[in-house]
Amino acid sequence: MKNFRWTDFILLLLAGLCFVLISPKWTIPLAAWLGPAFLLYFFRKHQWWLSLGGSTIVLLGSGYIAQSEVVPMPQPFFLVYLLISSAMSLLPYVVDRLIHQRIKGFLSTLVFPLAAVSLEFANSFSGGGTWGVIAYTQYEFSALTQLASVTGLWGISFLIYWTASALNWIYHYRRDFAQLKKALLMYGSVFFAILLFGSFRLSGLFSDSPPTVRIAGISVENIHFAEKLYALRYGEAIRVNPKVSQTDPDLQKINGALIAFIEQPEATEFQAVYPLLDSLYEELFRLSRREARAGARLILWSEANAMVVEGEENSLIRKGQLLAREEQVYLLMSMAVLLPGKITPERKLMENKLLLIDPQGEVISEYFKNRPVPFAESSVPGDGQVPLISTDFGRISPVICYDADFQQLMLQTGRQGTDILLIPSGDWAAIAPHHSQMAVFRGIENGCTVVRQVSHGTSVATDAYGRTLAQMDFFSSEAKVMVAQVPKEGVFTIYAQIRDSFAIMCVLGFIGMAGTAIYHSHFAKVSNKHGQESTKKSFGKAQAK
Repeated sequence: MKNFRWTDFILLLLAGLCFVLISPKWTIPLAAWLGPAFLLYFFRKHQWWLSLGGSTIVLLGSGYIAQSEVVPMPQPFFLVYLLISSAMSLLPYVVDRLIHQRIKGFLSTLVFPLAAVSLEFANSFSGGGTWGVIAYTQYEFSALTQLASVTGLWGISFLIYWTASALNWIYHYRRDFAQLKKALLMYGSVFFAILLFGSFRLSGLFSDSPPTVRIAGISVENIHFAEKLYALRYGEAIRVNPKVSQTDPDLQKINGALIAFIEQPEATEFQAVYPLLDSLYEELFRLSRREARAGARLILWSEANAMVVEGEENSLIRKGQLLAREEQVYLLMSMAVLLPGKITPERKLMENKLLLIDPQGEVISEYFKNRPVPFAESSVPGDGQVPLISTDFGRISPVICYDADFQQLMLQTGRQGTDILLIPSGDWAAIAPHHSQMAVFRGIENGCTVVRQVSHGTSVATDAYGRTLAQMDFFSSEAKVMVAQVPKEGVFTIYAQIRDSFAIMCVLGFIGMAGTAIYHSHFAKVSNKHGQESTKKSFGKAQAK
């Protein structure tokens, strides 16, 4: 403990505070640049037991505050998740400490960002997709977010983590002007070039104002349906606050009634709920017709807003076809088709899907959610394809909510030339507006407009540069309708062509640096061993003489 100072302890606590502030619940952009820098300083400086112990405690504490109500898991599972995610978060710091001192010069500052981006990239193929990628915290930094059109999220993350490493380098060599000059010149040139590129891309100097189309998104509160089921089932009323988390006890109670309804939707006790469903459908169609007559060419409903029992959806679809034909609009119906039967662990409970109806009243596309939320959503998955549908106002692609969190899946939109990406979604208060902001990056990466209509969250429409065209807060809007004039045409992006090449380069760069460090470490041991043997031989000869 002889090298320990209270200032180090304060920096460790500040790191924890920063990690709390970049939670989806708050998302303070500056905190993302400072947190890794503070933790990296602490982790490099002290003995292993103190670095690992102090960092683990801080990450667990900050993670609990930051991720509580964000991660939809019961408390025991959440604590296990927290332990695993905290351990994984420490990996880049451990690797950096093992390697960076074996790399010469300012090049050593690349070890930490290469390791961190490699870990984020690997995690993006897991069930959580790109959740937790630090680049998302920079949504409001428009000039920087344009880098996603070249490198995807990974270039932004790399710059943030490189800043942490560079700041530690600058502090270490604060009295060495030559080293400072080298660091500031190299890092500053890259940072300036990135911001110059972003500013140039946002300026629109060489692009005309594109033609636009009016799109309307509609959400209707359907939690009353589940509340009614509970009252019919158990003979008592529960009123659920729309802002509660997914693990709220009252919400779990009414979800239990929904399970009973899925098992026996024809039961006498549940017959009184069907008029409520009919009124929900009528409200969706009423608002859709109103927006069509106001000039909308395409109307989309938020995720699973129309809940219907299997076998009864055909009448609902016919009403949608009639509306689309009469009003001459495209209608994207978001449906949760409940699949009746006994609940078993392996059986899917519903189809979370979209139906797109054209102005002739024809169903031209059916899409099933490709990525149901793990452990929280038992729905029939899609075929892994993102459709491309040609209309007279551009090429559109519909996906559902969580699908947009997987950059590899969404790369299909950039490769096939999607102009408008439609994302009916359902969120909860703790992840709004962050989850919508995550989806906006898919538009920047793939050069398309994003229209994300959300129940229990923040709806948003943005252009291909991530600029907000319309926004609607579900909790504060009386009429939960978002209307936007959006560009009909997408734009070219380098990322859509080279895909995750930058991330792969980071992985290869990290492997190269790790190999170099191992080689030099082995070479040093061999040289030291030979040196000791040579010294012994010389000493032996001297004694013989």
